Formats: sequence, C-alpha cells, structure tokens
Amino acid sequence: FKEMCGAAAAYKLVQAYNIKHDLHKDDLLDDLLQFVGLATIADIVPLRDENRIFAYQGIKRIKDTHNIGLRALMEVRGITPENIDAAKVSYIIAPCINSAGRIKNASLAYDLLRTNDSDIARSLATELSELNEVRKSLTVSQTNSALKQLKSAREKEELDRVLTVFLPDAHESVAGIIAGRLKDEFNRPVYVITRSSEGLKGSGRSIEPYNMVGALQEVPELFVKFGGHPMACGFTLASGEDEEAAIDNFRMRINENCRLSDDDMIKRVWIDMELPFKYVTPELVNELSCLEPCGTGNSRPVFAGKNVTVKHASIHGVNRNVLMLTLLTPRNKKVTAIKFINGDDENLPKQGDSIAMTYYPEINEFNGRKSIRLRINEYEL
Repeated sequence: FKEMCGAAAAYKLVQAYNIKHDLHKDDLLDDLLQFVGLATIADIVPLRDENRIFAYQGIKRIKDTHNIGLRALMEVRGITPENIDAAKVSYIIAPCINSAGRIKNASLAYDLLRTNDSDIARSLATELSELNEVRKSLTVSQTNSALKQLKSAREKEELDRVLTVFLPDAHESVAGIIAGRLKDEFNRPVYVITRSSEGLKGSGRSIEPYNMVGALQEVPELFVKFGGHPMACGFTLASGEDEEAAIDNFRMRINENCRLSDDDMIKRVWIDMELPFKYVTPELVNELSCLEPCGTGNSRPVFAGKNVTVKHASIHGVNRNVLMLTLLTPRNKKVTAIKFINGDDENLPKQGDSIAMTYYPEINEFNGRKSIRLRINEYEL
C-alpha cells in the first residue's frame, strides 16, 4: 500500500522488526497505534485501505489513552477523549502539535507526548495551544495578502491555471495552509513560496485532476530538493542570486507543462441528498458517526438545504473567521449553523437573506449541554 504517511511507514518497520526478532512487543505496538492514527489523519493521506484502519484504530485508542500529554492537550482544547473523532484530530489536535515545529521547535510536541509529569504536560499543552493561535493569526494575514494578489489577477483575466504566489514575509511553516485555502478559493493547484534561511521554500496543495509531485518531477533541475504526493508537496527552489527570476521561471515551466482543462477547474459540489432540517435528529447524527473516520478519500456525506432564511448572522473569533447563523426553514424550524470563513470575505449572508447550502449535521457540546448544529460547506445567496 503506497499511500500511507511517514509515521505509518515507520510503524510498519517497527512491526516487522518485532516479528522478525520475536520481541513480543505487541503491547508497545498497540500503544503506538494512537500516534499512527493521529499522524495519518494530520497528514491528509487518503483514508482508505490500511490508512482507514490506522485512523479508526488510532481514534479508538485515543478515546481511552493513558498518554498524559495527549490527555492534557485535549483538556486544554476543551475536548473530552470519548468525543474525539477524525475532524477534531484534523482541526484541533493536529494543528496544535504541528504548531511547535511551525512556529518554535518541534521538540515541544515530542516532549508533550513523552512526559509522565502531569504539570509539565499541562504547561506544554498550554504553550502549544497558544502557539497555534499565533500560527492562525499569521495564516489569516498572509492569506488575505495572497487573496488580494490573485483576485487582482483574476479581474485582469491574468490568472494562471497553476497558481504561484510569492509571500516573502510569510513564515515558511504556514505556506502549506495558505496554499490549501487558496486552492479552495480558486479551485486550482497552488504553490506558495516564501523566503527562508535556506533560500526560497515552497509548499503546494492540489485539486484531484492535478498530480502535484508529478509536476515537480518533470522539472527536477529547478530544485535543491522536493517531495510529496499527488495532493501536496514541499520544495526548496534553486534560486542563485536572482529570486525573482527563479520564481518567474518556476511559474512559467509549471504552467507550460500543465495539462489541466477548463473543465478540470470547474468547482464541483457533490450532493448526496437534499435533507430538510426536520429530519436532522440526534439519532441521525449518531448513525452518521458509523461512517467515521471521514476525510480525504472517504468524505462525509454532503446534504443540501434550500430556501433557508437567515434569522440572525454574526462573526466571531479573534481573526473574525467564524460565521455563526441562526436559520429558519419554510416551516419555521430554527437551527444553528457555523461556517469558517476568511476574515475579509465579502457577500456574507445577513438577516432576512434566503440561502441554499450544503452541510453536515453534528452535535455541539458547550458547558455540558448538547445540541444539533450544522457545519456549512458551501452556501449561495
């Protein structure tokens, strides 16, 4: 199976070594599965075949983990272990662990997961949570800067099929996150290049029809090093003295080799079914949880609602990136919904608007109270 992440490949090596040398370390291998599952989800590899087993078994063990650091991090982030799922790993736990290497030093995360001291674990978990907030702020400001560049190019009809953005002042560690958000906005492959102590570094995020690391393999002479998989990559550009010329040459060569059609770049929203809100019950949400873990290669179902009235709309979050809505159906049923947005998004829904939307229902727990909430994927005024 060729699509596992690095942590899973390391696990398979340990597993094979245990078998070959008859070490009887099955308990250790079982304990390590929680970290393999966490890494599998965090690395956004397809959740199919053995990856799906790693993710499922990893989450199962995290729910009952004895790892003091992992429990401390869940506590700091307000997650009860028994409620952990792939989405919480992907959007809450993994970003905190990753923030150590992105903003400060990866050893912080390693120390958290290795410590047996609850006070140290709490301190490290708090620090990682704070670093993640710093990372989010950096990401929002630099994403907005990139959006301005690309929206200007789109207005002038100068948008490339494969987008290259140079953000010299962006922290190299958030380049991949920015590339992912730009990819979602423009539905094109995106490479974000930043200036680092080692020269020009880039991260890419792709759409399904475009093999990103395959594109880099066609022009290996442009790089000091590169790697990745079809949907994501990282590289160091061979720039010499002239950064601007190196970036322009990269952009030109990548687009010359691009075989994307206009049809490939049309954003498609796959809808499983229209689901009126009256059918969204705790029992349905519980049944849907049987499909977990969901993620790349095993998406959650996508439901649609139309003619939905916005009764109340508000923006929250330090970076103004959380849109909270109270929605009203034609039969006057109220429901709360949430969507994560860019801080400078325009054309947001407001009170009285009627929208069509795609969504996924979830259980929201706040101050010990549970309620149904809709997580909006897309909406249209």
